[in-house]
Amino acid sequence: MVVMPARDCKAGTTRQVMEMADEIVLWGAGSTRSMRAHWMLRELGLAYDCHPIGSRTGETETDDYGRLNPAARFPCCGMARSC
Repeated sequence: MVVMPARDCKAGTTRQVMEMADEIVLWGAGSTRSMRAHWMLRELGLAYDCHPIGSRTGETETDDYGRLNPAARFPCCGMARSC
């Protein structure tokens, strides 16, 4: 697991959003689609946990991942407390 550090908060962002950011989890790495999600979170300056999973590896077909994303696609972004 890789923990991405938060950058300085952008103007207008509330404390509540930053507190929620500590709970963001993003599954997926190595594809253009997952890199967009990583890019967005970094641009917003939000901290998040990254769980790298790849396409065509079978990792999206597990029961645990199916509960997170029934479509078995990635990236998948969620809150740590719901995982």
